[in-house]
Amino acid sequence: MHWSQLTDAWFAFFHAPELCAPQVLFRMATWGTLLEELALGILIWIHELRPYGVLTGIIMHLAFEAVMNLQLFGWTMIAGLLLFSDPAMIERFLSWITTQA
Repeated sequence: MHWSQLTDAWFAFFHAPELCAPQVLFRMATWGTLLEELALGILIWIHELRPYGVLTGIIMHLAFEAVMNLQLFGWTMIAGLLLFSDPAMIERFLSWITTQA
């Protein structure tokens, strides 16, 4: 398949109705993604802010996974972001999850 034959249906998991998707929301999402990527690059290197950067990056890539069909891109980026987190923080999070279940 040639790239010019790809349609929006190939990239999307689900489609919002036209009334729920005005053009301004798409522009806000585009600029928001650019700002988040810029902030992520800065926050990841400041030790005190690193957990917030990792968390916002994970949320953004999960949102990508929810609305776009990017195969393993989001999960690969999440795995890469987790490499920046403190192992003790991950252990605390996993123990919190097991106590909640």
